[in-house]
Amino acid sequence: MKYIATVTLGLVVMAIIAGCIHKSAYTNYTKDSLDSFEVALLDYELAENMKEIMMESLELECEYIVRVRAVTGLQFFFLSSKQRVEVREVYKGDDVEVGEEIDVAVTDMFYGDEGMSRSLGLGFVNAMEPNEEYLLFLKSKVVSDFSYEDNLPYDVYRSSDFVVAPIFAYQERESVPITPDGEVDDERLSKVPYSEVKGYEYFVESQEALDCLRELRAAMIERYPR
Repeated sequence: MKYIATVTLGLVVMAIIAGCIHKSAYTNYTKDSLDSFEVALLDYELAENMKEIMMESLELECEYIVRVRAVTGLQFFFLSSKQRVEVREVYKGDDVEVGEEIDVAVTDMFYGDEGMSRSLGLGFVNAMEPNEEYLLFLKSKVVSDFSYEDNLPYDVYRSSDFVVAPIFAYQERESVPITPDGEVDDERLSKVPYSEVKGYEYFVESQEALDCLRELRAAMIERYPR
């Protein structure tokens, strides 16, 4: 099975900008309210592929590398979502400061046709837990002329363009592989309801895939310890 290591950026940026325009549509979801959404499970082949690629090129692809404390849970707008974080340390990036609160685009949210399930694109990594610290690799800042709060411009920091979200918890959280039910299409990733994985850090279908992500996390945390 052949995978593409990076994803198309245009739709993500358009979703962010559209979300700024339709800021009145912001909704704060809880993990329970997302239970009916589906998330994909990472398999070993893709996990191994992404581990090797991200170990070599993640730092080069990003304008910002920061240690942050998550301030909010997921906040959805249009077909995307953000989380607000407080910057605790800046390892790379010239225009972000310690103590600053910034918004980070973290997911894509896709609605199927009527009667179809809805899909939540989290990059195989769960949303950041409020008050926990994370290492983030951010591709760039999307600057908008639209106002959001207190008549200030609304900017969003965009995560890098890898299939696996480059979000690494300093405090490791529980993860358990989920075995897909029934037949698995070799050309497509398996999906499960978010309710089955919402308590886990990673969304994987095998222990081997989980080991790959944990090895990637450990390597990045070692490079940027707090």
